[in-house]
Amino acid sequence: MNSDGYKYYSHSPQEWEKIDSQKNPKKPKRPFGRVNLILGINFAAILAIFLIYFGFSGSNTVKVNSLAKVGDFQIYITSPKDNYLSGEPLNFYVYLSNLSSSSRNFDIYSFSLKITGNSTPIYVFNTSDVIKSEIGPNSTILLYELKKDTNLSNLQPGEYTAKILMNFDGKVVSIEKTFKYSSVIFASITSQNDFFIEGQSADLSLYVQNNTPNTVNLHVNNISFTIFTSDKKILNSKNIAISSIFPIQSGQQALIYDYKTIPLNVGNYYLSAEISGSEDLSATSSISVVNKSDLSDISGIKIISDIPLYVNKNVPTSFSISLVNNDLFNKKYVVLNSLTVIVKKENIELYRFYNDRSHNIIMNPGGARVLLDSKSWQTITFPSTGTYDFEVIAKIGNQFIDYNKKIQSL
Repeated sequence: MNSDGYKYYSHSPQEWEKIDSQKNPKKPKRPFGRVNLILGINFAAILAIFLIYFGFSGSNTVKVNSLAKVGDFQIYITSPKDNYLSGEPLNFYVYLSNLSSSSRNFDIYSFSLKITGNSTPIYVFNTSDVIKSEIGPNSTILLYELKKDTNLSNLQPGEYTAKILMNFDGKVVSIEKTFKYSSVIFASITSQNDFFIEGQSADLSLYVQNNTPNTVNLHVNNISFTIFTSDKKILNSKNIAISSIFPIQSGQQALIYDYKTIPLNVGNYYLSAEISGSEDLSATSSISVVNKSDLSDISGIKIISDIPLYVNKNVPTSFSISLVNNDLFNKKYVVLNSLTVIVKKENIELYRFYNDRSHNIIMNPGGARVLLDSKSWQTITFPSTGTYDFEVIAKIGNQFIDYNKKIQSL
């Protein structure tokens, strides 16, 4: 870390100076041939990057935007979103595309990234490692992903710019992308169920999310809940006096109250919540109530998973499991009573996940719902080469759906 707070990922200028002073004595000069010409061009390009990046960022020498085209190549930045809430980690990707119909070789002689906010450097990454590779026809590959290098989440509200400069095939490439961070505290009402059965009470939870850069000590004095019918008539209301403090870290949420409604008839309702205290917050959620006769069977319901067919031995593998409604015309109301995931080899069980918590799920026509993401469970590995059995069993009502897949570990 230098005096300006920058972190060097190759060598600092002082380290480079020391390295240069320790080099072997100069060799006899050789004719300035093709290799020397290439090295000269590379040095000039790297010098140009340094000058443009750190000295002349306001000049028009290089056109700056989120996409650059070099011959048959296209280099661009993309991100999951442009507007973030404080506490959310910033992330973006740098991709390289080959626009031609044949394979192409490419060289990257240097790569630099600088993220600034209010003209202040937030993160700097530099590398002079030379990358020589090939990309297939009409293909795209990932060059860089921010979150694999650093976690930038507690950023102050404002506008941030990521600038990337590289020496690509001897040419200076400059691309950049701008992001915005906002600071907000908000309330939300959630439930593990998409619908409820007639005559039952609906269980819902009131949360407060802190998307500010700092920890918030939320004082809650009072909460009022109101149930409205679909035509906005008040069906029921309840006032709850609370005197509590909820410390909520940046990017985190806190459970404020678990609320149980009165038994409800078939229909659609709205539940609103008003929080009074150090922050006056409100939230609204819809409630769907159906008759038992509206529950669907498993016809048209399938399980799918994105676990790969081929994996590398001892390399962590992540996957997701989803429920799919293959009926393109009818909505499905299903009760998922349990979910089991088993990974085994030659009848020897390596992993098992089991959840018997009931979930009422609405499946839209042709829609899908993620039931399990292994990132929230555990990332599995296959310890040896060979064939593994990957099995998923879902109990819907009193019926079972199976999913089986053979995984080859290489």
